[in-house]
Amino acid sequence: MLGMAWYLHFSNALVLFSIAPLIGLIIQEFSISFFEAGLLLGSITFGTLFLSILAGSISDKIGARRAIAIAGILSSSGALLRGISFGFLDLLIFSTMVSVGTAIAFVSLPKMTREWFPQRQRASTNGVWNSGFNIGALFTFAASVPLTVGVLGNWRLVFIIYGVVSLIATLLWISLSRGNAGRADETGIVAPRNTAYRLRQVAKSKDVWLFFLIFVFFMGSHMAVLSWLPALLQSRGMVAQTAGIVTSVVWIGSMASSLIIPRLSDRIGLRKPFMFFFIPSYGFSVYAITLLDGPILFVAVANLGFSASYLMVFAPTISQELPEMDVGSYGTAMGSIIAGYGVGGTVFSLLVGLVRDTTGSMHIAMFVLIASTQLALLALIPLRETGWRDSST
Repeated sequence: MLGMAWYLHFSNALVLFSIAPLIGLIIQEFSISFFEAGLLLGSITFGTLFLSILAGSISDKIGARRAIAIAGILSSSGALLRGISFGFLDLLIFSTMVSVGTAIAFVSLPKMTREWFPQRQRASTNGVWNSGFNIGALFTFAASVPLTVGVLGNWRLVFIIYGVVSLIATLLWISLSRGNAGRADETGIVAPRNTAYRLRQVAKSKDVWLFFLIFVFFMGSHMAVLSWLPALLQSRGMVAQTAGIVTSVVWIGSMASSLIIPRLSDRIGLRKPFMFFFIPSYGFSVYAITLLDGPILFVAVANLGFSASYLMVFAPTISQELPEMDVGSYGTAMGSIIAGYGVGGTVFSLLVGLVRDTTGSMHIAMFVLIASTQLALLALIPLRETGWRDSST
């Protein structure tokens, strides 16, 4: 189950991020503005923006196994259809379809962790399958432009190949996945299978709202940085292929972050100190990428991933650890948090394009993103510590 979850999340990243390294080629072919490009880049968060809460509720109702299968069908179908797109509008629609599938996967895969692993292993286990997402993203940023320019000669064929990889992962999941291993929620309290009830339970949790805001400002800005980073590097004189390879370094840091920080957090029994350190660290990295060159540029790019990726592991882990979230409401809580990712990712991706069109400078847009990431600290201060050392669970 963990191996298939890893492969599914690898394919999710492959199809989700494949537009970003190719955005320069798409802008040229479709003759679109940077604001329209921002809308296209932001489309990868549309699913989390509009459907995460509903997706979480669906996952609670029909179970993670079925919800993940639906997610894979949507993502792979959207990825394949992107390969036959002929204009901006249909590419936007198919990219939104991909994002809907990945939104369902984001909130459903962690439910598998809760069903199969005990509490003190959950952050570490979430980090393992999340590392597949990092490797998939690394590959798509590093390989998409070389595949297009040097091998296939067409960015549409790249989308089709990635769609096939995603389809294979989905078929494997449908064929081989199994139900839970008997590890029910430790509290033994299961919410009624009623969407309105689950939404009320989640809405009453102050900590879910606070983590939602952290995802709006920090993870949303992170998504915008990742989406626009190849364009920023090209504005500094890099060719598209080199910019894609440099951007892929982000995911080396992300993979290390997903595996190392959650494991340390499980051992220490605390979550918040890591966020207090790495959120400011992230801001310094964006500053360095915007203005500096040389070896420090590569260190800063890697630190983007290292300072952010662990939060995609902490989100399901902290949701599981909130005492008011029983097993019947967990998917809805996770969906509510991931919705912040969609809100921030969409808004800040569009904002970067708007600032670029207005000022002609990618640097100014990046400084806006630096400020927005640090606003997450205001929501982090009152957030409850849920690690086993200080947890009331």
